[in-house]
Amino acid sequence: MFIHKKAKSNQSRYVCECFIFDSIRDMAVDSEKATYAHKDPYQPHDFDRLHFYGREIRDLEHAVKISTEPWDDGLKIIQEMIDELRDSKLPMLTSKKRRSVWRMDDGDDVDMDRLRSGQEFWRKSQREKTPGSGTITIISDMRAACIVNANNILWRGAASIVLTYLLEQAGYRVELWAGQAGAQAYTDHSEMMVAARIKTHQEPLNLGTAVASVSSWFYRSVGFHAANLCQEKNPTAFAAMDRPNGMVPFIPLLSKDETSFVVQGIWDKEAALNFVRNASKAIEEGDVTNCKWAYSWEHCLNQSYSLKDIQDVVRINPLAN
Repeated sequence: MFIHKKAKSNQSRYVCECFIFDSIRDMAVDSEKATYAHKDPYQPHDFDRLHFYGREIRDLEHAVKISTEPWDDGLKIIQEMIDELRDSKLPMLTSKKRRSVWRMDDGDDVDMDRLRSGQEFWRKSQREKTPGSGTITIISDMRAACIVNANNILWRGAASIVLTYLLEQAGYRVELWAGQAGAQAYTDHSEMMVAARIKTHQEPLNLGTAVASVSSWFYRSVGFHAANLCQEKNPTAFAAMDRPNGMVPFIPLLSKDETSFVVQGIWDKEAALNFVRNASKAIEEGDVTNCKWAYSWEHCLNQSYSLKDIQDVVRINPLAN
């Protein structure tokens, strides 16, 4: 199931076809259906380029199948990346989790052992006071130039996952997305944005699902074929070019959180560390204005990034049998 919106940005005179999925699996399955149903679909012919995809892929059907299965090699690679990041003296975030405090005269319940021993015996559960909201959205921008090695792309995913892990350990609720936006996706020069939710605020982080979602092979196979979701338009041969600001203009379509992070331009360990450190510092201080990856809700709605003329939201699945 997906939402299809037609949006026009003040940065472009072209309409952007936006497809928003509840899950990575939905995106994979519906992109495959759309490809078979399209009269003139985007169809790559280079699945044999292992360095480009980062995994052996036979065809689109195979890519869709493995996107919902554990990827042991990728899990090992990204676990090593995560361990490297953890071992690099990452900042500690003040916990938002509830902690028990003891008082003599007020609380939620009484500890009789502490009462008999003369200690403060009223127990009360409360959160640490920290600046900023307790909910945050992280969007992994999946676009990458064709010259970027598949393994290097995984550093961006590792950065997204590590920040999600650190935040949730500190009691924040994180929604994690993977998305891509491209210009000239169709022969009429219109644009395309496709995004899939990896986890909701309420769900725990599933590393197995997340690894496939942020991989090069998923984006360069299923992600490219997502252009076929627009059945009435013909995709271009290159399945979209880079779009200015990437996923940033589309934050209001994906999130209502006070703060969102767009993870982009991260191709090595140092860049991943820089992202996690800067993002953590901005969150801890409650001020994202100096973090180049962070965007406040107000920032997204200003003149530079607002989306205009968004048609009514309709939850549709025209490819369902």
